[in-house]
Amino acid sequence: MIAPPPPPPSHPRRRTFLLLALPPLLAAALTLAGLGLSLARNPAPELAGPLKLAPATGARLGAPLRVEWTVRLPWHRWPRRPLVWSGLPEHLQVVSASRRPVRIGWLTWDWRLRAVLQPLQAGAVAGVTAEVQPSPGGRAGERPLAVLLPAFSISEGPAPASGEPAMAGPRAAGFWRRLAWWQWLAAGLGAALLAWALLSLFLWRRGRPAAALPPALPWELAAAELERLAAGEPHPGRFFLRLTDIIRHYCEWRYGLRAAEMTTPEFIRHLSRNPVLPEPQQARLAGLLEQADAVKFAQGQATPAQMREALEHARRFVHETVPAEPPD
Repeated sequence: MIAPPPPPPSHPRRRTFLLLALPPLLAAALTLAGLGLSLARNPAPELAGPLKLAPATGARLGAPLRVEWTVRLPWHRWPRRPLVWSGLPEHLQVVSASRRPVRIGWLTWDWRLRAVLQPLQAGAVAGVTAEVQPSPGGRAGERPLAVLLPAFSISEGPAPASGEPAMAGPRAAGFWRRLAWWQWLAAGLGAALLAWALLSLFLWRRGRPAAALPPALPWELAAAELERLAAGEPHPGRFFLRLTDIIRHYCEWRYGLRAAEMTTPEFIRHLSRNPVLPEPQQARLAGLLEQADAVKFAQGQATPAQMREALEHARRFVHETVPAEPPD
């Protein structure tokens, strides 16, 4: 009996693909869950550490004065640019300001803010405030985070030449030098996930089983099975069961019809809508299948002459459907 095409096997590479795809999917699910919880609880922004001033006692005229502090925000928020300064005297200019995340917690993350000030005149400075405005998403009436700089003094030093800045601006660095550590980490994780996805796709495609094909040409295989059927199986029910099984799988391999999955009426209707066979062959095939169903399911009786006639019809059907030019 012609066996139907085997089901796709559970290939080990498919299991490998699932194992490779599981960690990124799990990480994405945990990230989305944490983001949703952060949105639901929406913790208030706060300062995560004391403000640092370097030099701590103040700066000399023309030397940089660096300010650094850290704020803690929920995952769905980040510090906006630019910083808003209050009480900043005209002789103290902001040269640069930067921000970057430095720690990631369960629902919050810490951002480090830095600013470089340029003193242009000696004297005492007090009451300077820097305001950090987080991105939208907070509670109603929420105020910006305000940081008060401690009082400091600017001592005399070498005065800058006329028309020249008191402090050289930040040296232009290449693109790669300007990336922070967390940007390098994000780029590395993105590249790893991309490589992971490509490797998983490659292994999955290699693990796909090839289409099940008969070991010989369909008409040769069907003819051989019919000869074996003629040499044995005297019981009418088993005879017609094997006969229809051979013919159905032959039609499936020969014409691409899903004959093995259809009932006889469904298969006949499908043939009438998709005429791959001439009408005389359709009628002969329908009569053969209906006769077999009568014997198999309606407790019909078949004589040896009827069995030989049905076998001859099946042989004739296979012989007539052999293509004129067999494939290579």
